[in-house]
Amino acid sequence: MIVTNKKPLDEILKNLGAEKNIFLIGCGECSTTCKTGGEKELIEMKQMLIASGKNVTGYVIPKAPCVASQVIREEAKNRKAIEASDAILEMFCLRRVRVGHDSLHLPGYAMRKRPFKRPMRRRG
Repeated sequence: MIVTNKKPLDEILKNLGAEKNIFLIGCGECSTTCKTGGEKELIEMKQMLIASGKNVTGYVIPKAPCVASQVIREEAKNRKAIEASDAILEMFCLRRVRVGHDSLHLPGYAMRKRPFKRPMRRRG
């Protein structure tokens, strides 16, 4: 498991800059466990972004974004919403191979920090 922490909203908004239409990608594994990228957190982030003047085009939660095929499949299902986006807000640990939205030429912004350099081996 990779432990992740949330970045403050003002830092996320600063990183997004003028990007208006945002698509969110979460994680059904580590980030859900850490409460930084599960469905509840994506819905909360969506509400905060809308309140900050951004438009959220959609979101998806692959079971494990570190498995590239899962992300590619989920991005294919949501292609129209992603193509309508200016950027992707990544709410997972970044271990995944960036083959999906990189091919769409969209910038990806991380909304979490990894406090540890190595993955945790056990839950504690």
